[in-house]
Amino acid sequence: MIGHGGPQSSGRLFGAGASMHCPSGACLRAVCRLLACWVASLGWSATGTAEEVELRVRVEWGGVAAQRWLGTLELSEGRLEELVPVGVEADEAGSIWLEGGQVRVQSLSERTYDGFDVSVRAPRHARWIVKLAPKDGPMDAPPVEVPLEVLFAEQASVELPESGASLVMRRVPGDKLRVDVRRGHLVFAPGEKWALYVQPHLLGMPSGTRLRLTGELRLARSSQAAWTGMGETWVAEDGTVAGIEVELVLPRQEGVYDLHLELVRRGLPSRLALKQTIAERVVQLVVVGEEANEARPPPPEHVVLEIDPANPGWWKRWTNMPWLPGLRRGPLGSGGTERWQYEPSRVLMQLGPGGREPKIDWEAYPLAVHVPGQPHILELEYATQQPQSLGVSILEPNAAGQLSSIGLDAGVYVSGSAAASAGMAQYRLVFWPQTRSPLLLLTNRQEGTRPAYGRLRVLGPKPPTVPMPLARAQERAALPRPFAGIAEGGRLLAAYYDRPLFPASFGAEEARDPESGRAIHDWQTFYQGAVRLVEHLHYTGRNGLVLAVLADGSAIYPTRLVEATPRYDTGV
Repeated sequence: MIGHGGPQSSGRLFGAGASMHCPSGACLRAVCRLLACWVASLGWSATGTAEEVELRVRVEWGGVAAQRWLGTLELSEGRLEELVPVGVEADEAGSIWLEGGQVRVQSLSERTYDGFDVSVRAPRHARWIVKLAPKDGPMDAPPVEVPLEVLFAEQASVELPESGASLVMRRVPGDKLRVDVRRGHLVFAPGEKWALYVQPHLLGMPSGTRLRLTGELRLARSSQAAWTGMGETWVAEDGTVAGIEVELVLPRQEGVYDLHLELVRRGLPSRLALKQTIAERVVQLVVVGEEANEARPPPPEHVVLEIDPANPGWWKRWTNMPWLPGLRRGPLGSGGTERWQYEPSRVLMQLGPGGREPKIDWEAYPLAVHVPGQPHILELEYATQQPQSLGVSILEPNAAGQLSSIGLDAGVYVSGSAAASAGMAQYRLVFWPQTRSPLLLLTNRQEGTRPAYGRLRVLGPKPPTVPMPLARAQERAALPRPFAGIAEGGRLLAAYYDRPLFPASFGAEEARDPESGRAIHDWQTFYQGAVRLVEHLHYTGRNGLVLAVLADGSAIYPTRLVEATPRYDTGV
């Protein structure tokens, strides 16, 4: 249910429920800049009768060249509180802090990007005073001033003197539509009730304006709704807007859900056919039960793909695929790979001897899969008679269409003492493809050696029997448990992760921020990565996990003991 009134209000309007059957995710969305400019033309009212206003501001700066920064940012009047850095460097916490009413910046290392979020409480006519410059450059440039009132409706962008860099100030995403979740976290039990409070803030609308808030709970990254509701409010004479209470019962199915909130203006003239959205945002939550799902889907045993790299024509079957135009000229590689007569009846491939920057020999093979998001197993033959260090990587674009520097990287190592007589072994790598066309990259990781490998094949779920995307939700595969029961009650056999990168290690899908176009971590990313991590622990016979949640100056979750940064949680 959605109602209106203050925090003590018991007013209620109406809501509706619907069933739901499958999970996904999304992230905060900022207010449309064009609409914000229209709002600004209406004039602004302070919060309450006092001259002081309060808002949450994000300040970001950077340029093409990496630099160390030195300076201060402060207000001509008012105060700054609750600073949170948003840079990703390991020394971020020691480079930006709040002291004496100023934000002090003293970068400990070079960086191309930096920034912070901070709460501002100041008169409407206050000004930002920015004194920020490269640490090794001249420090006598005049300060840059930005009126605080500009940030109510739009962002401010200025050039920093003597640096070639830009500084951008704006309200943080969601500041116009604040949500009090009334609890310390957003992890719920199936069927749990949730009461929250939505407060429209500094909208700049004329008094008497009628507003409508609509809410819809969806499976993350989908349009399938589990709950809908609606409530109304208005702008008071002093410019404030009455808050709205929302109550709903969460679904019983586990997964990640998005609560979409949208505030629109009511009572517009009929000639304005377009819906006038004032503010919108998404609140993401997770539903997790205490009981494990014991239903075991079939394992990925179907042969999806098989390649003999020693066959000179293996690549011709892909020459007409539009997503790999480079294969029209032949295989992808550094040019040093050669065929090797390993046995009278067996021909293998040998990478070139380059194994150190700037010369690393490599070869790449396209992998075609039927059902992205499901577990697949790569099987690769390799020779055991000679020392080698063979890197094995799965490459795919992220949600922003770019290759990430962190992904699934593994490999095969045969030391000189372990090299045996002529023979073949098989390496198996589990991966969860995000697309239908991942790329397998093989690299030489040891200079002077020539890794030798043979056939490769991919095992996965059977091809879908119904059209996509319904098949993706209905036909699910699971990794087998070859060591089931061995570790139970025995000694601890734990996996160790020195950094919290398990979402990338298990191909968890990132979300795409619609405003910036960046690929970011959301609850769906972490939930998907955690589920796959546990499944992989069972697959490898482990009964424990040692996971570093604090590394490189940042924690994977908010904590009062460590100043968190977006290094491992880019959803901020």
